[in-house]
Amino acid sequence: MRYLVFSICVWIGLSSLQSTAFAQTPPENNLVTLGNGMIVETIPAKYVTIVGETPEAFLKPNAEEWIVIPAVYETVTETIILEEGFSSLKITPAIYSNDGVLLEKAVAIVEHIPPVTRDVSVQVVKTPAKAVKRTIPNRYHPPTLRQRVKDEIYIIRDEKGVEIQRYEDPSALVAFVNGL
Repeated sequence: MRYLVFSICVWIGLSSLQSTAFAQTPPENNLVTLGNGMIVETIPAKYVTIVGETPEAFLKPNAEEWIVIPAVYETVTETIILEEGFSSLKITPAIYSNDGVLLEKAVAIVEHIPPVTRDVSVQVVKTPAKAVKRTIPNRYHPPTLRQRVKDEIYIIRDEKGVEIQRYEDPSALVAFVNGL
């Protein structure tokens, strides 16, 4: 039962809403019905965009400035030799007994001493610093203005579309419509 009552209320509400929506929708081609078979047609105003004048203070040429670009450094690691490496020969002589019998053979050994090194990190200039001239563009943008070229025109027509009266002043149209 509730559903039926709700559905009927919604149907009545939508139908009344649709009828008022059609009445409030502006007609196409800017046409408004005045009654008595008369229609007002509105021809919209025409506009153009105009670029404003640039003041002389802003007409100066592009500015120039010097910019210093810093140097770019690179870290290089070098190995420095503090002490050269060398080799030494050690010879152990043969040992004989009193009667001339060989107890130990003679031994020769070469001993290699590596060099003493140290790693040192040094910063080296990869790209030197330099000064560069840069052009700064003029950033002034002149204002744009919207200017009316042609005013709105109001044309009163009969139901056949024949022009009865033409108004360019809205107050004259108001006086005509209120005088009907």
